[in-house]
Amino acid sequence: MAFEYTYSLEWYLNAAEVGDVEAQVTLGDMYYEGDDVIQDYNKALVWYKKAADSGNIDAQYKLAYMYYLGEGTVKDHKKAFEAFQVCAEKGSRMAQFKLACMFFKGEGVKTNYQKAFEWFKKVADNNYKAQIILSFMYEHGLGVEKDVKKAIEFYQVIDSVKSCGTKTRVGDMYFNGDYIGVDYQKAFDWYQKAAVKDIMARFNLGLMYEYGIGIEKDINKANEWYRNVEDNISSKRKGYFYKHIGDKFYKGITDKPDYNKAIAWYQKAAVNGAEGAISKLARMYYTGKGVEANHTKAFEWYQKAAEKNNRILQYKLAEMYYKGEGTDRNYTEAFKWYLNAAERKYPKALYKIAEMYYKGEGTEKDIKKAFDYYYLAATRSNVDAQYKLGCMYYSGEGVDQDVEQAIVWLQKSALRGNNDAKIKLYKMKEQEYE
Repeated sequence: MAFEYTYSLEWYLNAAEVGDVEAQVTLGDMYYEGDDVIQDYNKALVWYKKAADSGNIDAQYKLAYMYYLGEGTVKDHKKAFEAFQVCAEKGSRMAQFKLACMFFKGEGVKTNYQKAFEWFKKVADNNYKAQIILSFMYEHGLGVEKDVKKAIEFYQVIDSVKSCGTKTRVGDMYFNGDYIGVDYQKAFDWYQKAAVKDIMARFNLGLMYEYGIGIEKDINKANEWYRNVEDNISSKRKGYFYKHIGDKFYKGITDKPDYNKAIAWYQKAAVNGAEGAISKLARMYYTGKGVEANHTKAFEWYQKAAEKNNRILQYKLAEMYYKGEGTDRNYTEAFKWYLNAAERKYPKALYKIAEMYYKGEGTEKDIKKAFDYYYLAATRSNVDAQYKLGCMYYSGEGVDQDVEQAIVWLQKSALRGNNDAKIKLYKMKEQEYE
């Protein structure tokens, strides 16, 4: 099964090299997400750029975002603006909204409220963020003649939306000051509108009363809202909801994070099966961020997380077994969890399984299986695996000797900075002249 994925990757590479635009976009996605390959923003950027140069609008949009965020390249808002503009003019509504935001904030281009207004208006029919920003622009006369009546009309459009979740997100915009400046009173008003049906809006009202944000502090009312949340939230949503609250405290309600409260909510979320909360707790205890580092507790949380079949968390648990962090060193358990992650195509795990077969750690020594797993990891851009594969081809270990293939894989590894591969190639060249 694993070899089928390799052929799939090779097929996309071959197709992309001869100009197949869809294959280029797919490769960009694979490298961006780390899907079946080691995540590599540089390679994602290369493939998106090739597809974008052929006019693919999807690739152009993704390329723009990478320039905007500085992923795989130096952050460049000017290039991002230009790429978003190309997409926007081709009709991409996501790009049109982003272009409007950049004109509004002066990112990559001089602030131009008139242009921002024009682009926001193009997407306003089904974009609540654009609607709320347009109402703000009418209210303050930004890029358009001040018109309080029009501002109210846009507010009424959003107010008429049946989705209380949308109203909560509008409240979030005012609470966080997204584009329109912080306005706690308006945030409170929108949360009140949304609280009829939306649990998160009710919790946010509790927070505002508890901390006295935009309203007089009132612990009794805060507790009323909190009780209302606990009484009405469905058991299926508890994990997700508690994790979301933990994230709020982790980032900070208004300024500084409150890690103690974040951990308390993550623990409640974890009890209710939220995978994200379990992994967050494991990382916090492992790194000591917001809490005293405790590898034993980290190990316990990684155990719970690994059972959720997340390949990265399974790999981390295996690492702790392998190194004896937070638990006794146990190569057998390490092998078991590396293998679980490897079966889910995680490149680092594929490499570790190869190493353990090669050394006979946690399993019987098997050079042929080691070669197979090195190959799988190497074709997913693991530099160390590429080096080991080259060495095995050169010595004929686990495979028929093939010097040409050895050079191919050693060069791949050397070009990506592996010094051992560079030394091996140098020694091979020396032997040629002896």
